[in-house]
Amino acid sequence: MGAVSLSKAAERLDLSYQEFFVLLGQKGLSFVNVSAEEADASYCAFEALMQHR
Repeated sequence: MGAVSLSKAAERLDLSYQEFFVLLGQKGLSFVNVSAEEADASYCAFEALMQHR
């Protein structure tokens, strides 16, 4: 299966980028393609970085 960028998907549906994000939310879909564990690790790394500022 090939990948399509978010902007290209919006364009194919004749929607603006913002309208496409709203549509994803209405359908209960996520535009983030990571596992919960990856998201948690990324958040923890960001939080640690911000504490050292």
